[in-house]
Amino acid sequence: MSDLLKINGVSFPTPGGSFDVSYSDITNDYDSEDGRTVIEVIREGVATISVSYSALKEERLRELKAALKTVNTVDFLKFGNTCTAQMMLSNLKTSKVHYKHDVSVWSMSFELKEL
Repeated sequence: MSDLLKINGVSFPTPGGSFDVSYSDITNDYDSEDGRTVIEVIREGVATISVSYSALKEERLRELKAALKTVNTVDFLKFGNTCTAQMMLSNLKTSKVHYKHDVSVWSMSFELKEL
């Protein structure tokens, strides 16, 4: 895979801001009849990707935002291996960084969590 991040078939550029992938486990905790806490591991290694771009031209920003949906098919590296997963979008933020001579530059950030 040559793309760091591909969302719904659209290759996203290498972020000029940050690109972080974190992993967590889904567990079920409960107290047993004898008073002990039992922890069941439901699923291990659920990925969360945080992405931020510090400077995107307005046309590119529109193209990337149009590719993002509530639930996305995402190609990324998970533990060093190419992976395709369904991920939920959250915390999508955009902000104008610069505007001069009819050229707009924007920042954008968002998170994706594996379903």
